[in-house]
Amino acid sequence: IAPMPVTGLTHLRFVLPEATLVWLDVLDLAGRRVASVLSGAERPAGIETLTLDTHGWKSGMYLARLRTLTASVTRRIVVER
Repeated sequence: IAPMPVTGLTHLRFVLPEATLVWLDVLDLAGRRVASVLSGAERPAGIETLTLDTHGWKSGMYLARLRTLTASVTRRIVVER
């Protein structure tokens, strides 16, 4: 996730070792879904970069959760206005 802190558009970059279904959600600290970037989408192996638009979000910390059929990774996103 870059740049940090986020002030508008940011990029989410991840690497998949093999083609798989991917879910990518952004949650607030209470666990509520703020955005669903990918929802069970088939993605190829390799590096992928997606753009996330945080315009209209409140300042604060969020969690980007990437899930596949076999793994899950969570990273923080700090939004500043």
